[in-house]
Amino acid sequence: YTEEGFQLLYNVVVWGGRLTPEEPEGDELTETEDFENPGPGTVEVVLWADPLDGAEYYPDTTWLYHEDFEDPVGPEWELVSLGPHGMVHRIWSEGSTRLRMEADGSGSGTTNIAAWTYDLSMFDYLQDDIVFQAITKTFEAGPDAGDGVFFTPIDGPDTTYIKLGDDSPHPVFSPINIDLDRKARLHDYPFDDAYRVVLKQHGVQPVPTQGRDWDDIRMGIAHDPWKTWGWSHGSLGGVDDWIVVEADSNLIWTTWANTLDKPQQYYSDGAYCYLMTPEIVVPDWVDNPVLQFDHKYDFRNHDGGLVQVSLNGASGPWTDLTTDDGLNYNGLSDLSWPGGAGRQFFTDRAGGWLTEIVDVSGFVGNTIAFRFILGTDDAQVDPGWLLDNFVVYGYGDGYVVESIDFDASMAAGNSWENVNIYMANTKENEFPGDGELPKDFMYQVLYEGSIEPTAGGWVNVPLDVPFMLIPENNLLIKIEAGPDGGGMSGMVWGTESSTYLRCRVANDQFADPVLLTITPDRPDFRAHSIQGLLTAQEAGSTTSDEAPLYYRTDYFSDFEALYLASELGTSGTEWVHGGRRDDWEIGLPVFTPFPDATPPPSSGMGVAGNDLTIDGFYQSMAWNWLRSQAYEMPVLTYDSVVVVFDRCLRLEPLDEGYLQVGFTNDEFSPPDSLDWDTVRSWVVHHDDWGREEVDITDEFNQAASLGYSYFWLRFVLYSGPFNVRGGWSLDNVVVYGRGVI
Repeated sequence: YTEEGFQLLYNVVVWGGRLTPEEPEGDELTETEDFENPGPGTVEVVLWADPLDGAEYYPDTTWLYHEDFEDPVGPEWELVSLGPHGMVHRIWSEGSTRLRMEADGSGSGTTNIAAWTYDLSMFDYLQDDIVFQAITKTFEAGPDAGDGVFFTPIDGPDTTYIKLGDDSPHPVFSPINIDLDRKARLHDYPFDDAYRVVLKQHGVQPVPTQGRDWDDIRMGIAHDPWKTWGWSHGSLGGVDDWIVVEADSNLIWTTWANTLDKPQQYYSDGAYCYLMTPEIVVPDWVDNPVLQFDHKYDFRNHDGGLVQVSLNGASGPWTDLTTDDGLNYNGLSDLSWPGGAGRQFFTDRAGGWLTEIVDVSGFVGNTIAFRFILGTDDAQVDPGWLLDNFVVYGYGDGYVVESIDFDASMAAGNSWENVNIYMANTKENEFPGDGELPKDFMYQVLYEGSIEPTAGGWVNVPLDVPFMLIPENNLLIKIEAGPDGGGMSGMVWGTESSTYLRCRVANDQFADPVLLTITPDRPDFRAHSIQGLLTAQEAGSTTSDEAPLYYRTDYFSDFEALYLASELGTSGTEWVHGGRRDDWEIGLPVFTPFPDATPPPSSGMGVAGNDLTIDGFYQSMAWNWLRSQAYEMPVLTYDSVVVVFDRCLRLEPLDEGYLQVGFTNDEFSPPDSLDWDTVRSWVVHHDDWGREEVDITDEFNQAASLGYSYFWLRFVLYSGPFNVRGGWSLDNVVVYGRGVI
């Protein structure tokens, strides 16, 4: 009943049960693919991120004092053991002299102290930024609570010390950095002409059971309060105002360097300077990479800032990014701007924090860097530019490896420094023999890192750059380590012996090896990917002191290995996509009922289709595909074989969709279009979802007669240069065999 009165309804049907026909009878030759689990699929990959939360008080510094212990210490040092069995002494170890604190071996506990005095009377602890830095290593499982860096002079064993900072808990030299003036303000301990800093350690055993080493003691005056790894800034001919500060309850880059100690923070007159990011590797397997950052700005009249990119890292040359790249610039520079007129830039006032997203897809395959350029005239000034939350990310189809594991069969006494790791996808199953692979076709994923086995078992190595392992490809890994001044580590790695030529190693005392020798013992290996753990080999029955790293840490070490897709579990186990202007996605469509049809309830949480999320339309001039995993050919012979699937295909006239089938003798997909048979084509626009059945019996019979072991499915979209629509939407794909012969 409506406002117009009663309405008559015709052909009303009420029913229960399935919205689609019953599944046809027959044997399932494949499990139903419902696209509920995207598998490796398309995943977001972060290539670089710096929210600045990890900034350290380790600034650009003029060093006032440095003690490397190469010569006997001067009168500014006082070395004391507060007990009968301690030792504080200089010792030569690992190629240099350092200060060692340890017990004398008697088993009685003792506290060792090294007190250092310096004249800081010319500095004001309320205004000057004074920093203390050292490197230190421990020989015990963990420092005592009383170990560390302290204030107050030495006047006997009952002295109460004021702690400034913890020493390093690591068994290798690691830096500690202390904001000395902030600690002095906190404890009301003003700078004077006999200012004391105390290094303190307690233990009951000598090295290597307990004790601590110190080296490179430094103190200096900071020009910037904070330091962040990899960033740099400088003048382009004007004042450099860039600095990291605490503002808006966060650490940010800003342009307040000249007024940091004043109530109101402004940039300088005549500023022209750059802020440069670390170098960022953008691999060629990354799709749609972007730079994203947050900022707000408040500029006066002709002042402003812009963003540049270099395709050659920090070396330049530099190119302005524009609104075409996605930046929301709001002005053009004029002749009063130090960088010249006619350049797009941010000016005036933002009014709050904004997020910028910059398209960097034109830079894949390069090592890039960004610069943020500030320019001001000589007139009035304002607060300027604040930047935070930097990230470069993109998307990839495959397994995103973020760290790797090797099996330490026995714990090492030393660590390996200067370790570089490279990876590559390959179809090769074995090495041809002795030799060395060039690194120019590999991706470097660890840069001068360290590997520190502390106990037997899996040793995890985080990668500096994630690596995309493409399904069906084998993983090639290469590790080079330079000598670090150590010695014999006693390290033994878990391996498995094999007749396959999948591992080779070399080591040399004086130079990087150029000829690696085949070894049957390949190390146990695991890779941690975003999608889960990939294990190639574990619990091997043999051991090696050469691979992946030579037990002599003072030697050059070189290692190469192949781990197969079938071992890692990445040999075509999921549906993947590709082709020209590939926009296949797995998930739920956003733009329904047009250009994509609303999926039926039976589709659950996932379908496969062209462009489900951006605007719903496929692209013109496309030829892209969605391909299944490898399915084993059935042992039985069937009277008919059919592919059954739910679909809604929406095409413009002259555009086409195809279903293809391919056959192989291994788990590597057919390489090109000539090896695929098109079993049905469509030129159609479906109004709604429906059930489709395609017979592939003839193709199956021919493949069986030729002895093929695997079969594959591929859905293809072809589009011309004109209008576009929603394209493929697929779900519940299954292959049936009917009528056993």
